[in-house]
Amino acid sequence: MGDIDNSKLIDALEDCADQLERLNNSYPKLASEASQEGVQQWRERKGEIHLVMKEIQKRQGVEMVVDTGKIARELLVSHSIEETLDLLLQDHGVEMDVKTLVKMVGKQPYLGSLKKEVSFLHNNGISNEQIAELWNELSRPGPGGAEWTKETVTLVGGE
Repeated sequence: MGDIDNSKLIDALEDCADQLERLNNSYPKLASEASQEGVQQWRERKGEIHLVMKEIQKRQGVEMVVDTGKIARELLVSHSIEETLDLLLQDHGVEMDVKTLVKMVGKQPYLGSLKKEVSFLHNNGISNEQIAELWNELSRPGPGGAEWTKETVTLVGGE
């Protein structure tokens, strides 16, 4: 069950308890001990259930982050950084910037993607200086947070 379904379930249970309480009060001779205890137990445990549901939702959020990181790493194997960001948004509804992506996937997958891109760009006659300009325009994080230079591009991809 997703987060929305859980809140709908709790709302439905609350509505049931309210209705049962109205019936118990309107028809006290028909109200059973079980129906009265049911309402009382729901009222006492409702807070506990909300806490449990919040904990479950928190865990689901953590799992989503882990899954998104895994998906992003897998996408970077065969896609550029911008394509990966587009696919995360388009296919998974996850929007982020390059810096967040780098934090999520880690240094090695990021550098691996950059290395492939350098090779592709070199094969198309683009110099390390031009690559540095491009990456700075795209706000790609450079080594240690510095801007890209032809020297730092050389460290990533050679030439």
